[in-house]
Amino acid sequence: MVKARRTRSKIMKLKDFLGVRVEESIHIENMLINDFTAKFKWAQKTIVNIDMEMLNLVSTNYNNGLLKLIKDSKIRADLLQMNEFNALGPDGFEAAFSQDYGHII
Repeated sequence: MVKARRTRSKIMKLKDFLGVRVEESIHIENMLINDFTAKFKWAQKTIVNIDMEMLNLVSTNYNNGLLKLIKDSKIRADLLQMNEFNALGPDGFEAAFSQDYGHII
């Protein structure tokens, strides 16, 4: 059953950008890789241009507050205020896991 499905799903031939049929598997593979790369590659050059006015949007005091170390007790207090089963965190665990086992991790 699996072999039959693979055979049905296999790409046997493609037309290139000139309309010529391509049937060799290595050429088909290269065409797909090139097409994927062309679609998902960053089309623009990376330009590093820092606008000096943008640097002045954050005051020194506010920046210092952003850079200040956060105490573990503050993280724990905020974690305990979260709904236990609302949503998964970026690690895939619910808040309940961290609330119950946070002292270990």
